[in-house]
Amino acid sequence: MNFLKIDIPKLQPFLTKKEVAGLLHVSMHTVDRERQKGLLNGVRIGGSVRFYYPDIEEYISTIRQQKRRK
Repeated sequence: MNFLKIDIPKLQPFLTKKEVAGLLHVSMHTVDRERQKGLLNGVRIGGSVRFYYPDIEEYISTIRQQKRRK
């Protein structure tokens, strides 16, 4: 699944918080909040958090399913 319709280089499957916020059209604070809730998975690499692209797709799928149930 590629909900975002962008090409992610195979050698760089991890995205920064700023990149995730841009892709989802939300603030970086929202990305932090969703991560703290456990809804968006991130991994700490060095001193910063990175997000695995397939996890972002899974997050989008989960959000879409929740909206359909309402």
